[in-house]
Amino acid sequence: MSKITIIFRAKLLIMIAFVVSTLIACSKDTPTNVVDNSKLNTTFAIMSDPHYFAPSLGIGGVAFEKYLANDRKMLAESKAISESVVESLLQENIKFVLVSGDLTKDGEKQSHIELAKLYGKLVSAGKKVIVVPGNHDISNPHSHKYTGESAEPTPSVTPEEFAEIYKDCGFGSAIARDKNSLSYISEPVAGLWVFALDACRYKENTNSPITGGKYSEATLQWINDNLQKAKEQNKTVIGIQHHGLVEHFNGQKQNPISMDYVIDDWQNVSKQFIDGNMKAIFTGHFHANDVTKYSVDGKEIYDVETGSLITSPCPYRIASITNSNLQITTSLIKSINYDTKGLEFQAYAASFLKDNQFVKLISAMMTSQFDIDEASAATLTPIVLQALLDHYKGDEVMPNTTKVVLEEIQKLQGIGPQFIVFALTSLYTDLPPGDNNVNIIFNNNIVAKESQVKLKVN
Repeated sequence: MSKITIIFRAKLLIMIAFVVSTLIACSKDTPTNVVDNSKLNTTFAIMSDPHYFAPSLGIGGVAFEKYLANDRKMLAESKAISESVVESLLQENIKFVLVSGDLTKDGEKQSHIELAKLYGKLVSAGKKVIVVPGNHDISNPHSHKYTGESAEPTPSVTPEEFAEIYKDCGFGSAIARDKNSLSYISEPVAGLWVFALDACRYKENTNSPITGGKYSEATLQWINDNLQKAKEQNKTVIGIQHHGLVEHFNGQKQNPISMDYVIDDWQNVSKQFIDGNMKAIFTGHFHANDVTKYSVDGKEIYDVETGSLITSPCPYRIASITNSNLQITTSLIKSINYDTKGLEFQAYAASFLKDNQFVKLISAMMTSQFDIDEASAATLTPIVLQALLDHYKGDEVMPNTTKVVLEEIQKLQGIGPQFIVFALTSLYTDLPPGDNNVNIIFNNNIVAKESQVKLKVN
């Protein structure tokens, strides 16, 4: 055999080895190499519950206004709001963006297509986008368009269509996918695994979508298997899911109004995530900005819940991971390309929740569901509304005026008034650490350090 032939075959073998190794590395279920995560240094954004509603589906008229009367979301403004936050994130020095579900009003296919196209601006700018579905997003029987006085069904999406529409927003670059749900794993930067998890129950939808969330045994096993792989490769692990992983105020899972906002069997699931060395999970669903720590056997996980883009105060977050440190800051949307009736956007967003129709809804709920007399309901309504606004904003502190009113309500007889007192007290009991701007040390034996600073408005 000639020297030239030997050299040629050697080069050919090297080329084949290179191609094979590349194909293996790109396999969706093949984990990446072990890395030194002590050198991890990355910055990313988090937003939640954009509830994008395509304007072509009708954002005016009698039928749409009738819908809004019972659902106080800024749906007509949702396109302008999402456009505003995307433009802000294009100016940020971030590597990727997490979006924790309820991407659309009610799963309209047209809304999904438009939102994915908008997020494509971030992807084109080199900022990866990782999305998960929310309870509104898939196979939703409430998917409607509005024309004059009529509300008509419009196509929603199947799970397969959802993954295809958002193939450039996490699904197409996943290093592993669960065959039993839309859960997947992304590695947006070397050494960091993002578990993008789907606990939604759209397979059970009938005439109405299921609000609550739970993991099937098969999906939970898939999560645990991959958490073990992450451990073996020394990956830093964070998660994202729509539903809250833990209670964000005392009794949240026992309260019939708020129970569906925390995942079923949350203590057991949280323990499994903690045992799998997941450090933090980014959630949404309740439309509130809140961070809560949950500990088991001296180990802990942080549930970083981000408020909805279309509910006052319309927040998003910027987070940085450096070695074992997670630093989170919160920004508020300042302006949108929409007629805000001469008000600055933050004032407009707050006034949207304070209008007469929403006040009537709160009052009617207390008289019909909690057997509170009309006079007491009239006194409590502004207190309840303010409590919701304070909780949505985060770092909430009960005003003295509320304390005085609650002391008087406690004197009333009946289960209803006592439940209202308990509910408001729970909302104002802000579980540690802070909510909006906080510095967390990923150490299972050290209590997180935190800092409270003023919200940044962008």
